[in-house]
Amino acid sequence: MKERSSLMKLVGQRGTAEVVDLIGLSASSWGAFGSVQSGDGQSGNASFVYQALDGACSCNDTLGTISKRENNDTSFDAGRDIRTSDSSGVFNRISEKYRRRAVIAEAEVEHKRSEPTRTLVERNKHSPTWNKYAPRGFKYWNEFNNRGPDQPDRVLCNFDATYDLDESQSRLTPPALPFRPLLNGLEIPAGETYYNRLAYWPKGGTNQLNAEFLNLYSPKEKVIIAAANNRRVVPERPPSPDNWSTIAWFLWRRACITVTPGTDDFSNLDYIFRRNVDNDYTVAIFDELFKQTKNYQVGKKVYLNPADTSMDTNAFWALLGSPNGNGFIHLLTDNKIALHGKSIVQIGVYQDPDRPGPNGGYETHMWVELTK
Repeated sequence: MKERSSLMKLVGQRGTAEVVDLIGLSASSWGAFGSVQSGDGQSGNASFVYQALDGACSCNDTLGTISKRENNDTSFDAGRDIRTSDSSGVFNRISEKYRRRAVIAEAEVEHKRSEPTRTLVERNKHSPTWNKYAPRGFKYWNEFNNRGPDQPDRVLCNFDATYDLDESQSRLTPPALPFRPLLNGLEIPAGETYYNRLAYWPKGGTNQLNAEFLNLYSPKEKVIIAAANNRRVVPERPPSPDNWSTIAWFLWRRACITVTPGTDDFSNLDYIFRRNVDNDYTVAIFDELFKQTKNYQVGKKVYLNPADTSMDTNAFWALLGSPNGNGFIHLLTDNKIALHGKSIVQIGVYQDPDRPGPNGGYETHMWVELTK
């Protein structure tokens, strides 16, 4: 008990941390032997140190170790006196563990010293809009790719009970005249093979209409064209319970069944278009894209693909995450099984030089080409 009293007195004078340091143990080492049983300050700490060492060495050994370290004895080997009487082998194991850790740490330092010096390249400076939507696009892309065949497709919306379909607009029609040159340039026929569908929400809410979805569907040409969609016309009113991608998929299925009664194959889709994009956030990303595109001029198609995974240099990610681009990937993800795993080959963007838009710009269209 005399040795224990001496150790507790020393801890009271010098503090637990210093005593532990003097005997050559780290906090994690002596912490492995137990926990503080007493909450009465230094006495409890000293008791803890004693308990930690008890059973692994004698208190005389510990005090001798402290004396040697304080006297700068050059023959001092941290933990040697402790290990001498370590009948359980505990200190030997811990000392060996930390000796290995020191060797590993030194090896890592030497490895870093041998690495060549790298030059930092300044990142492209993008707008807050780009920086907001690029990570979203990257996230949506990963969610699509990580969706396995065992994950069922999204349940169809209860369209007929929730939406009104304007039958006067339900007819075969060619796409809008200004849009046809783009389709023709992509070798997509622009004749009267497109089903025009206009849906309203809420159903029967003539005086409270707050969402409209106008789209064209052509199973024959394998195309969906988003013409005019707004799930929240009046900000003060609640939005439609479904996004564009959900409505578009339901009506695409219906168009396929109209063309081929009884079919259950809805995978014959090659292109999805967003006509005349005017969302401020998406337009802001367009502007950055055009500025960074070498030799860009209005009327030139710009294509982007996911090969470059940098959110800093590839506008593919910002556009995919944008308010007008995320519907593409959500439609593919939610219906991956029905679409036989079709993915995006590339995003296309086109400014129509013959259609001036607001603020000195031009009508801009965006689309995705899907895997065949």
